[in-house]
Amino acid sequence: MVRAPGHRTVTTQLYFRGGQWLDSDIAQATKPELVLDPQPDADGVLHQDYDFVLDPA
Repeated sequence: MVRAPGHRTVTTQLYFRGGQWLDSDIAQATKPELVLDPQPDADGVLHQDYDFVLDPA
């Protein structure tokens, strides 16, 4: 869940490219914009940014 004062709560699921749930989500809610493809930094640590937009309450 993503929450912020004065805004509607969003409940969502994010997926990783190649992940086991990508093709078998029970709600069939897998959309391309929910599939993440983290990239390694110089130290090999994977990173991914994702922006959530919340509607006012």
